[in-house]
Amino acid sequence: MKKKATRKSASKKQTPPKKKTPKKKTPKKKAVKKKTAKKGTAKKQGAKKKTTKKAVKKKAAPKKTAPKKAATKKTAAKKSAPKAAAAKKAVKKTSKNQGGAVEHPLQGKSTVFASSKTNEWQPYPLLRIVERKEVRQEMESRRDELDAQYEKAKIAYKILSKELDKQRKQREQKEGKKAKVKQKQLKDYGDVTGMAICFRTKYGLTVSPLQYVLMLNVANKKSMHELGQRKIDPLPTAINDTPVKVVQGTFELADSNTPIGINATGHGILDPPDPEESLIGGQPIAQASTPNKFGTLGIVFGENGANYGITNKHVAARPKKVIRLTESGSQQIGKVEKSIASGRTDDQTNEVYFCDASYLSLDLPKVPDVVKNVETVPYKIEGYDDLPSGMQLDIFFSNRIVDNHESNCPVYKFGARTGELKEGFLASTTAEVVIVSGPPKRNLLLAASELEGFLLPGDSGSLLLMKADVKDETSGDDKLVWMVIGIVFAQLQASSKVAFACQISQVIKRLQLDQLIDNSRLVSQWKPSKDTD
Repeated sequence: MKKKATRKSASKKQTPPKKKTPKKKTPKKKAVKKKTAKKGTAKKQGAKKKTTKKAVKKKAAPKKTAPKKAATKKTAAKKSAPKAAAAKKAVKKTSKNQGGAVEHPLQGKSTVFASSKTNEWQPYPLLRIVERKEVRQEMESRRDELDAQYEKAKIAYKILSKELDKQRKQREQKEGKKAKVKQKQLKDYGDVTGMAICFRTKYGLTVSPLQYVLMLNVANKKSMHELGQRKIDPLPTAINDTPVKVVQGTFELADSNTPIGINATGHGILDPPDPEESLIGGQPIAQASTPNKFGTLGIVFGENGANYGITNKHVAARPKKVIRLTESGSQQIGKVEKSIASGRTDDQTNEVYFCDASYLSLDLPKVPDVVKNVETVPYKIEGYDDLPSGMQLDIFFSNRIVDNHESNCPVYKFGARTGELKEGFLASTTAEVVIVSGPPKRNLLLAASELEGFLLPGDSGSLLLMKADVKDETSGDDKLVWMVIGIVFAQLQASSKVAFACQISQVIKRLQLDQLIDNSRLVSQWKPSKDTD
């Protein structure tokens, strides 16, 4: 009987809340009145307080939930309203003047290249990796626009160069303790080792739409926290509307200081010439006093029985004798007549161009009997004779500055260390590097390759060539030739993809080679050949 009684009593206790649940919304005002009354009669305690607390809790829950639901519905309705209106407007725009058919917004427009301009259909410029041939096609189609970009980039280049020069002088004064009075802390961008104007790249590959950027090399990239600790100012993201891209890298001269000889590990000369072989460009040479530090004889040229050669000053400097390195040893081939390794302002462009070059007067080797009858072959470079018959072209020299219109064209070189003809492309015609904390070498040509092995230590002195069209003096038609545009002297450390070269026109002018080279081979009016691939 007790069990039945307890069940009935339990059921009686549970039934009242069930009846009260549907009446939660109605007694809102009463609940408030009860609360105020209880505050006034604070003497009452015990069971009544417990029941009132329970009632407040039960009634408070619907108060919080009810307005939330109502608010969410209202806000959802408000948000959905403009979207629906915008969708209706978009439908009206697309369906207008289309005769019921939905037409693509870019239909009838040229979509060969991704445009840098945006519209309602394309809010951001499309980026896509392009091949070298496509780069040149886009350069031609957007010539005026890209020229304007390049002029802005040149201004940014000069602004930053002046600022970096100031910072270098400031560091020299602090290190030398020349300044007696403490100067105000100026900007310090840290150790910037190189700079170049080139097209924007992604993962080392050129992307379209083409855009000129200022690429800066630093010795070590640091985080913002590390820069703050070392009191180094972060480089600007853009200068004169030209984006700034920071990459890590330092530079060194592209000569070799390794033992001479064939080695499977890649040290030394890959393929030393035979002692009986003619003396031509592309062969390994060195100073007689330092035979282990070799470079490349760029080219042999001359007229009327006189023969000369071109290389870098850091490979062969005046007045030391020069030797050629062969399979059986070394042969003396001549001496240095004149050399330069500095920058000088050009009278026409008013720009400072750095040159590292020497020219040699060559003699026939006389020591071994087997080479007494060896004759030099002027205007020849090793590796180019191995090309198909259609590509065995005459070699000419550019007598003008190579500018941005020749960038991204294929270039070729034959170095004594690589031992074969290598192909790359002209990445920039306005570049500078700092080697071993010296003054910056400015207005250089930057050649690069997407593959390793384009330039190795020992290739210093090799010439940079490009296929070009030159007007024939007799017929007046264009003829395909090899055009020498630069002489290689520096490379990026820990990478064989990048080579830096001096402008050959500046080398010819400063070494007065126009008096030694046949004038018909010095050409000012030339252009990169369309037959570049």
